[in-house]
Amino acid sequence: MFESICIKRQNDFTGTPIDLGFLAEALLFYQKVHVVADREIFQFLLRTCGIDILLELLQSDTLTMTYLENGTGIRTHDQGTPQERHDFIVFEAPSSSFQNVAPQTLQELTGKSGKGRRLSQRFAALVKPVRFTQSLSEESALDLKDGHYLRSAISALLSYFVPEYQPPQPFTFDVIQEGPFVRLVTNIDFSAVNNYYHLRVSPTINSITGPLLLGILNSSRDDIHSACSIAADLAVPQSHSIVARCKFEEVLRRRAFSEEVISQFQDFVFKDGRAIRDAVNSGSRNFADVLQLLDKANRFKDWVKDQPEDTTLREQYCREVMRLDWADRLPTKSIKWTLFTAASTSIGLLSSPIVGAAMGVALSASDTSLVDQLIKGWRPNQFVQGPLQHFVA
Repeated sequence: MFESICIKRQNDFTGTPIDLGFLAEALLFYQKVHVVADREIFQFLLRTCGIDILLELLQSDTLTMTYLENGTGIRTHDQGTPQERHDFIVFEAPSSSFQNVAPQTLQELTGKSGKGRRLSQRFAALVKPVRFTQSLSEESALDLKDGHYLRSAISALLSYFVPEYQPPQPFTFDVIQEGPFVRLVTNIDFSAVNNYYHLRVSPTINSITGPLLLGILNSSRDDIHSACSIAADLAVPQSHSIVARCKFEEVLRRRAFSEEVISQFQDFVFKDGRAIRDAVNSGSRNFADVLQLLDKANRFKDWVKDQPEDTTLREQYCREVMRLDWADRLPTKSIKWTLFTAASTSIGLLSSPIVGAAMGVALSASDTSLVDQLIKGWRPNQFVQGPLQHFVA
């Protein structure tokens, strides 16, 4: 419980790439926090946390970091025409490699080329560059062949973004493979969807489209892949949490030979939290103040280490951490986790012979890896961001 958490880019549409206050709270609760950075995230953390404090966090091993030198996405061809189609891609720019970004950014921040180079060497010893392979995009494309998962995830996202909109019944959202591309077939009325959506979110920020929804599925796949690789909790926006639930429950559904699986997730809301996140994001507290709390939180982290998942124990731990030093003087707030609560019988199903073919969809290599981690004891709990908090107009 509270062993480790994986944080990636947290805002899909606008705002800062990492919620700095969220990172502060994660550092307080978890024994290890792993950040998957890219150019923008690395530069943002250097500027907001400060060079020395970021180095101290990385050297203490409380914070670890990998640096993505490429990215994944969805590319649209012939947009707005009857021939519109899409493909999943891995993209990169040599200028975004860590060996280029680190010295350049540190030289700019320090104003000294020699000091910038020396600092970049110190960061290079602590930050590991990693890359997505094309196989991850292929995994995302394979996900779309699972019609049950696809429709349940898209339906859940629509309910989240536009609860007023009632999709037609029967609901259609299918992906047709056309060579290396996919084409969407859906009866979603996106005009009606955006009439509701734009009451809360400015059309200058974004609109709900088929490719945007597919992009969230693709990003959630990346989240799961990153967290699964280190058996950590996920730190995700609410939309990604919704998709992750659908993905894990679909894996269990296929293993159980059942069209329905009782929800394997349960929301845990700690109502007596403190507004550390808000204090950091407002600038009233900085990461030097957060380090002060971290020093005092270590004894509680030792206490909770290796404890089994237990709601009462989780609440006790959260309460003690939130009472530390200046945090105890902050206003109260609710803090939310989504906990993986699958019973041992459900986990037992995962070790049965692979039945994906019997359900009409073969398990992908990535899903097989996910299953292996679940059998070994990984519980994909999610530390969830609040809904629509950065892209509401």
